[in-house]
Amino acid sequence: MRIHTLLLLTALVLMSVPLADASPVIGEIDEYSKVSSGNDLSFNWTFYNPDNHSYRIEVRFSGPQGWNTEISDVSFDLKSGEEHSLQIVMKPDTSAKSGNFSVRFRAIPYSNPENQENISYFGHVEYSPRIEVRSLTFFEEFLKDNLGIEIGDKTLSFLVNVLFWVALGLALVFVLDPILRKAAKKTDTMIDDMLIEIIKGPVMAFLVIYGIASSIYILSPSIEVVILVGKIYDVSVILLIAWVSYKVFRDVVIYEVKKYAKKTDTELDDALIPLSEKLGVVVIFFLALTAIMGYFGVNVTMLVAGFGVLGLIIAFAAQDTLSNFFSGIHLLLDRPFKEGDIIMLDTGEYCEVRHVGMRSTKLYNTFDHDMIIVPNNQIAGQKIVNISTPDANFKVRFPIDVSYDSDPDEVKKTILEVAMAHPNVIKEGDKAPFVRLVDFLDSNIRYRVYLWVDDAMNQWKVEADMKESLFKIFREKGIDISYPRHIVQLENE
Repeated sequence: MRIHTLLLLTALVLMSVPLADASPVIGEIDEYSKVSSGNDLSFNWTFYNPDNHSYRIEVRFSGPQGWNTEISDVSFDLKSGEEHSLQIVMKPDTSAKSGNFSVRFRAIPYSNPENQENISYFGHVEYSPRIEVRSLTFFEEFLKDNLGIEIGDKTLSFLVNVLFWVALGLALVFVLDPILRKAAKKTDTMIDDMLIEIIKGPVMAFLVIYGIASSIYILSPSIEVVILVGKIYDVSVILLIAWVSYKVFRDVVIYEVKKYAKKTDTELDDALIPLSEKLGVVVIFFLALTAIMGYFGVNVTMLVAGFGVLGLIIAFAAQDTLSNFFSGIHLLLDRPFKEGDIIMLDTGEYCEVRHVGMRSTKLYNTFDHDMIIVPNNQIAGQKIVNISTPDANFKVRFPIDVSYDSDPDEVKKTILEVAMAHPNVIKEGDKAPFVRLVDFLDSNIRYRVYLWVDDAMNQWKVEADMKESLFKIFREKGIDISYPRHIVQLENE
């Protein structure tokens, strides 16, 4: 069943032609508040020429699909002081649709053909045929023929038919639904189970709405009531479709995408899924709103253009937000770091990456126990040292100063023994620890220790443990840890 909107044609229009003392007048002599229930629609105009000059009037018509149009005169002459009547008849066929139409009148003065003028009428015709509901006739005949029940009262008949559709909906919910669920459990996927759960409520609602809309004809309502009920029915169907689309998108599509994203190594899909979920809801709502507004004859093109201009204004006002958004996309695609990595910022802070979002990145300061929220455009614009790549191993280097009286071989041997004894120091291959004499200072000799630790976050612990152990062992071995000092020697004259 399809019932559409009724709009009125434009009213009285005056048209003037230059170089004339008076203008031909186009007047309407008809009522344009019409709707077709399968019958023809006729529109009438009357023309009068009070001018001293004659005119040639040409008529052009453009209408919606499924309407056969008959124009009484596609062109005619209108002499001075003459009147002329024009009729346009619109005949709907089986494919007729409601829609916009236009009628254009062109007035051409014989005295100056180049000085012609055009005027157009724009309107909207409504086609709402009466629909015979066979299920109702069948239901009433079934009651009469099999149960001997004949419903004579219109109101009672209306209520019985509505209850029939309600009962049918309940049967689908409580009888067919368990059968479908049992069959769905035999499949390997959960999609069919989710779809059954989603459509159960909307199908019940649709049957009730359809039952009311289709049974309203039993009451022999006025055309206004028929049109109103039809509009309510059509808008309800649009809203039900939008609701089912939203539920399928959220509970099925997003669910499956999230399940797939868990199997991938990239974090881009994990970050884009929440954004896509929100955008999908907005798009579904916008499409439903557009469909409803288009149904009521609102110019959707202007609405879309308005949203486009609004989008440009918002984009201009939210440049920083968009910059963070695209920087987040860049970070997720380039992947300089991932969640769980330890990075060092320009400030020297060591942080663990907790979450890379579309607008900002969350970093955990391992020393101060703070959560740092950094905008993505700042992260993308600074030097980042990823301590966790290519692996968690980290190279540590620190100086050891001893006096000039110390034996170099003994010093290096002692340092290496302490390093090799530490559990967090890597001892094999090219990452084994070593010691180099690097400088001769004023009061001491400087050695530098080079070693690799198993995890970057252990570097400070290893250095502190080694210095404490070396201090004790050097003291036992008589190796002097030098410090700045001055020797003053006094000589007797």
